[in-house]
Amino acid sequence: MPNIFSDIIEDGYHIFSRKNAKKPEFYQNEFPDYPGVKIKDIKQDDRVAIRILFLSGVDEYPQTESELVEMEVVFVDDDSIVAEVMTELPDEAPLERYDSLELYEEDILYKIN
Repeated sequence: MPNIFSDIIEDGYHIFSRKNAKKPEFYQNEFPDYPGVKIKDIKQDDRVAIRILFLSGVDEYPQTESELVEMEVVFVDDDSIVAEVMTELPDEAPLERYDSLELYEEDILYKIN
């Protein structure tokens, strides 16, 4: 299994990638086949969904947690978007509401509105 933990160690989280999910055994768990969205079909103020993976637990065997996150688009570029977290996440999550992330097409699971 590829090491998604390098992202988690560096950033505190890993953004689920639809492209990597197609690689055998990239993720240890099965995830739905999300439809995705083309960047050209996204505009400012749209809401999109992503999935983040992060570690939780304070014992010597932390668990990988996964959360769907609703994001509001604040900027659209040719091959990426910048969006803010709209979801209230658990305390263990490394992101908070209104944190901004740069996202690529493979990161976006689906459009909410």
